[in-house]
Amino acid sequence: SPLPATPAYFAARVDFLKDEVFEICGALALGESVLAHLGRRDDAAHLAAVFDVVEGRLAEPLPISTTG
Repeated sequence: SPLPATPAYFAARVDFLKDEVFEICGALALGESVLAHLGRRDDAAHLAAVFDVVEGRLAEPLPISTTG
């Protein structure tokens, strides 16, 4: 039987260049597709969840600095 999915933990905020974010999202989407094609639906769903978190973080407005 498949192992239960482990939760993914993320840092509060990590800075990446725009091109790096594009490559990371592309790799997650490709990985999800390949895993689903290989019948590894649980692993594909985990990558889809990680992609959703990344996408959600990109949509969040940057916090306004109160120190500057």
